[in-house]
Amino acid sequence: MPHCQNIHITLYKTIDILTLMPEQLMLMKHPMCGYCKVLEERIKDKIESGAIGIIDASTQEGLEIAKSLGIRGVPDCIKKKEDGTYERCELEELLKV
Repeated sequence: MPHCQNIHITLYKTIDILTLMPEQLMLMKHPMCGYCKVLEERIKDKIESGAIGIIDASTQEGLEIAKSLGIRGVPDCIKKKEDGTYERCELEELLKV
């Protein structure tokens, strides 16, 4: 089974990123990624409370964000800044929220 960091992101769905808080941390994931599922389960409460957002890398918008940040694999941590731009962050930051 290939490691998820080496899987190129493909598209087959659309994404609806909800209204996000300024400087919100987001998990970039893919539905077929086992590592993403493990991490998502670990931070499930933070996702449900809205403290951490989700970007689905299998969508057009997710792919565009990934390309703009040079992301070639998931899971990854993204920070949406107040000005609407994105930057990469360390996955450990998702666990500190």
